[in-house]
Amino acid sequence: MGSNLGEPAAILTRAAGRMDGILPGVRLAARSRIYHSAPHELARLEYPWAEVFRTVREEPPATPWYANMVVRLGCVPQVTPEALFEALMRLEAQLGRNRLMEPRWGARFVDIDLLAFGRERRSTERLTLPHPRIAQRAFVLLPLAEIAPEEVSPELFEGLSFSACDTMIF
Repeated sequence: MGSNLGEPAAILTRAAGRMDGILPGVRLAARSRIYHSAPHELARLEYPWAEVFRTVREEPPATPWYANMVVRLGCVPQVTPEALFEALMRLEAQLGRNRLMEPRWGARFVDIDLLAFGRERRSTERLTLPHPRIAQRAFVLLPLAEIAPEEVSPELFEGLSFSACDTMIF
């Protein structure tokens, strides 16, 4: 999950809590710490503590940094990836996301991705499993490795350049 509008850490915490029981038989099993990462437009970063890094020239506001978190859900066998995905999209909308009005990779109140569903594979217009860009996103790999180290092969970190991924994390 990611958020960079409003109160991002609070939004992610609220979203994680609301995933517990989002469908019958779905339970929140683990959640990572909150990581902060720079937006894709590295040329115009707005640091989380802007007053510390304030410049003399006035520039248009940059995209705020993202708060990121990964959660692990336990699901009974009757829960399908499609049903869980649709429930997560409804939660996203309830938390203020409007996919029709936002630019791709733009600022948002919340972004919830279904990264994987066990060993299931899907490739439909709505859902691709596992998520196709996991290995390119340090802001996904680090929190994922924290709560599900068995899902993140060490080779994924070899040669991973956070700057090449447009990511800075603290």
